[in-house]
Amino acid sequence: MDYVLLKGNTEVLPVYAYRDSRAEAVIPEVHQIMPFDELYAHTGCQFQPFNTLYQLYDNKRSGRLEGVTDFLMIPEYLMYKLCGTKAKEFTNATTTGMIDADTLEFDREIISRLGLPEQLFPKLRRPGEVIGEYEGIKVMLCATHDMGSAVEGIPMEGSHLYISSGTWSLLGVKTPKPITDTESRKANYSNEGGVGYNRYQKNIMGMWLVNELRRDLCPQKDFRLIVQEAADSCFNKTVNADDTAFLAPKSMKAAFDAALGDIFTDAQKCRLLNSGKSAFLSAKLWEIFSCLLDSEHTDYDYVSQAIHCMKLEYANGITVAEIARRINLNRSYFSSLFTKQVGVSPQTYLTNLRIEKLPSL
Repeated sequence: MDYVLLKGNTEVLPVYAYRDSRAEAVIPEVHQIMPFDELYAHTGCQFQPFNTLYQLYDNKRSGRLEGVTDFLMIPEYLMYKLCGTKAKEFTNATTTGMIDADTLEFDREIISRLGLPEQLFPKLRRPGEVIGEYEGIKVMLCATHDMGSAVEGIPMEGSHLYISSGTWSLLGVKTPKPITDTESRKANYSNEGGVGYNRYQKNIMGMWLVNELRRDLCPQKDFRLIVQEAADSCFNKTVNADDTAFLAPKSMKAAFDAALGDIFTDAQKCRLLNSGKSAFLSAKLWEIFSCLLDSEHTDYDYVSQAIHCMKLEYANGITVAEIARRINLNRSYFSSLFTKQVGVSPQTYLTNLRIEKLPSL
């Protein structure tokens, strides 16, 4: 997705990350010239708003391609800096949305209809080809797209399903050639080049959301603790993980706040209630949303520890005094803190927890 434009040996700056939204405005214009169903029939490349195709068309519209002699994907650029050879590698090129699914070279019709400079799209070179040297060391093309190398590194034979998870998760299978039928397009499956095979796969949201939320909320918290807290939570609301609001927000917490806005309003109302099932609901909502609060506020950590302890020990006759002792707080201070943050006293919360779990006791 990401690339460097060059005028001879001089970089055109800045170099944009693919999550930059600058190209979204030109997508309707591109599809007016060449509808997406036609693009997919040519390339088998999934629709993503950051596809290189749209980025390059935006570069053309803005004048950034004037005088440009080369565009190199980031791995290609790094190898160029090592050995001085500008090489276009096959596996990475197949993610651009511009590779002919039959010839496995740049699609000249797409390039022509979008008015992109022909000289930017030379013949592709394959993994395993030596393109130069760096201080006596051979520089050889690998499968320069990260998924291309990831799948090549899986010790498997035949057409087994694979999943590779990082910022994105990719679920797919090796096929002899691209599959570009209507059903694949509607499901937004993609075809990307492998080393002697095609990767027919589906993009699924991976660790991006979790990593960005952790960075906003609790960058020092161990992932094992985050997973445990998630497992203990009764929260059952969902968001669309593929919503474009989560693609590159300035703050992932703010994006989730907006997506869960109505639920937060209900939570605030529930906190005003202080008895019976309503009070228990208020406490549950606090428990859910406390993870969205600043992790440096140790008051919230104390209350979270207390709730976790109650969940584990409610059937064993644990008391409020024992819980306070375990989290190293004076009982009176603990009760006051818990009531202030949750909206009900720890005794009320514990009692309602036992009532809720009564069928299992």
